Amino acid sequence: MNAEFLNIYSLDWGFPYLDYYNIKNRNATIILNFSFLQNDLEDIFRYTLSQVLWAFKDIPKGTLVTVLFDVRGQNETKVDFKKLEKRLIESLYLLIGKVRFFIVFKS
Repeated sequence: MNAEFLNIYSLDWGFPYLDYYNIKNRNATIILNFSFLQNDLEDIFRYTLSQVLWAFKDIPKGTLVTVLFDVRGQNETKVDFKKLEKRLIESLYLLIGKVRFFIVFKS
């Protein structure tokens, strides 16, 4: 396993929590709210990766998962959201293969 993934948080968190799930359309949403101004980007990356992997443990195959980062009021951050999105997508693909998910930064 890639060394980058050795630091993923434990997934022993009980049943996955989704902010929204539509059974008919098989859509799941996870909303994450971090201060990109105060938190370490690596911690945010690790937690996000773990949260998504945790959700994929229990949702039906074929579910579309949307990870929505609420970044309202964080206009001053120096974070390259496109770069973070690309890294998350690549990492998730390596860990769980071809799945349906989106990553959205909502300001």
